[in-house]
Amino acid sequence: MDSVPLENCTHEPKIARGLCRPCYYTNWRRGLLPPLQRSPQSSEEHRQQMRDWKATNLTPARRKGYVLMELYRITLADFKRMKVEQGGACALCGLVPPPSKDGKEVLFIDHDHVTGQVRALLCRRCNLAVGWVEKCDIAKIQTYLESFKQRALAAVNE
Repeated sequence: MDSVPLENCTHEPKIARGLCRPCYYTNWRRGLLPPLQRSPQSSEEHRQQMRDWKATNLTPARRKGYVLMELYRITLADFKRMKVEQGGACALCGLVPPPSKDGKEVLFIDHDHVTGQVRALLCRRCNLAVGWVEKCDIAKIQTYLESFKQRALAAVNE
């Protein structure tokens, strides 16, 4: 498709700058679209409108739902269901973490960093431990701990 002057597009529907989708993208690829002219005042007005909208419409629960979906592909209802199924306790150590002072969630989503699959909810300590163990060779860690255990037993027996 040849480029069409901005004012001569006769196709419908228009998507931007008075152009249909094919004309818009043809002009865009060829660098024929002039840059948008925005005044600093209109940009600041837009930022203020967005702040006002977020303050009114974006509750902490809704924000958490967006984050859960973006990072882990689960809904807030899925998270709450997992928490109830686990009895509010860590899936690894079984302890119920004390509530945080600032009201933030105390159970963290454990997930496979390769596949992205969610495994369970863990307390902070267990989540950090699983993260470290995933990156290390478990056999080396066991050998390391066993060597100290044997030294300690030998010292006690002497």
